[in-house]
Amino acid sequence: MVTGVQTCALPICQGGGTDQTQGTDREMKHIRKQGDPPSFSRWKAQANDDWKPTYDQLSGSVKNNLKKALQAEQGYICCCCERRLTDSDSHIEHFRPQSDPSVDPLDYDNLLCSC
Repeated sequence: MVTGVQTCALPICQGGGTDQTQGTDREMKHIRKQGDPPSFSRWKAQANDDWKPTYDQLSGSVKNNLKKALQAEQGYICCCCERRLTDSDSHIEHFRPQSDPSVDPLDYDNLLCSC
């Protein structure tokens, strides 16, 4: 759980700098991570000896609230292409892949929203 506001350089590009995928000069947009939404924190806190939350189990209002928080944090801009995000054409993305065993797939600092 994040205890304070953190600033992260994420793959949201705008302005000068270099974006290797586009072949143009672009700058990384910095996102101020605000910390887990309360419903996401409460859901994860339900972990016990018989149940451990996983990303695959994340659903319903908890997942919707998480996605809305990520969208707002990013200014409703896709983390990959800068397109405007809407609820109907966006999803939660992991910055570091879930397949990496050192990555916690429920770490809010590793979550973004993309189209």
